Amino acid sequence: MVEINLLPPQYRRRTEPNVWMYASAAAAAVTLLAIAIPEIVVGTQVGNLQNKLDDQNGQISALQSSVAPEYRSLTADKTRLTAISQTAQSLSTGKTYWSTDLARFVAQLPQAGGVALSSLSMHQTANGAASLYNGKPADKEYDLSGTALSTSALVNFLNAYDQDNYGVNFKNTQRNADTSDFAFSATVGQLSGTPVSAAATTAPAAAPGSAAPAAPSATPANGVKQ
Repeated sequence: MVEINLLPPQYRRRTEPNVWMYASAAAAAVTLLAIAIPEIVVGTQVGNLQNKLDDQNGQISALQSSVAPEYRSLTADKTRLTAISQTAQSLSTGKTYWSTDLARFVAQLPQAGGVALSSLSMHQTANGAASLYNGKPADKEYDLSGTALSTSALVNFLNAYDQDNYGVNFKNTQRNADTSDFAFSATVGQLSGTPVSAAATTAPAAAPGSAAPAAPSATPANGVKQ
């Protein structure tokens, strides 16, 4: 069936497009784009920065893995060298010169004479030797044996070391009926805290007829006379 509108044109109902609806849709689209575009840009930048950060972290990890063994080796070398340096410093602080100590011991020999040493040996002091020298600790000991022409000569000899930097541990004496000499043995201790410097290696000359041993030795040195 066909419908015919018989109303005059001015009374007919007009149908026009809804402009506000389209405008609202366009405004919503623009708003969404305005929000989405910065978000997309920021997200892209964040992603790029994260990729660079991951790359840098990878390079750091690679460097650490290659440097760590060398660092540990250098740290171990430093610890070892520090220990060696401390040991060397400790040894240097307490260092003494055996030849210098012996030269000083010979220089202490009394000038009066009357005593001949048949043996002389020098060694490090054993633990507990302090009680032998009036409670004073000793660093080194000199084991002596020889003969004296008289008891007074023997006393003068021992008194020369029973003072200053030395102490005497007299052991025994015995008179030889054939020669009237007195055979004796004693130990002289060099007291602690009296180190001899290297500059003191030149000792005063001994009395005529006496000879100083060349160096300390566990084997007795013969021919030292006074």
